[in-house]
Amino acid sequence: MIDIAKLEEVGRKTFTTPKVARIAGLPIRKVLSYHERGYIRASIQEASGHGSKRLYSFADLLRIKSIQIFQDLGLSVDMLRAISKRWDDGAGFSRNKRGSVIFSYMKSGVPFSSQSISDFIEEDLEGEPMVSLNVTAVDLALRIKIMQEGP
Repeated sequence: MIDIAKLEEVGRKTFTTPKVARIAGLPIRKVLSYHERGYIRASIQEASGHGSKRLYSFADLLRIKSIQIFQDLGLSVDMLRAISKRWDDGAGFSRNKRGSVIFSYMKSGVPFSSQSISDFIEEDLEGEPMVSLNVTAVDLALRIKIMQEGP
């Protein structure tokens, strides 16, 4: 049985770059690359010189994992930048009928570059292709993984 209080507690933790990389299943260099490209930032504490640590919130970790999923689906660098900007602006988030938070991205005239993405493509009301991610599902999966790993 899942302890709801522990799930909520995970959302208040902070994470270093190596911990974020381990939880997200990414090399540390890839997390740093996401910084360099402007997809993410450490909202708790940025590095301020040699030996200092970036500290990420759980929301940062969720964003990193979401960007990774979009990248694994074959979205281009330009699309990842646009998704990141949309995420920063708080645009693209909605709730489905079950109450899950969904992040959607649509860009007219830009074809999606991977066949594996077809499961994620829907059409909006005007028939434009749109890629969606169930952020609530990613959130829950990350929280459970962190709880299983322990302190």
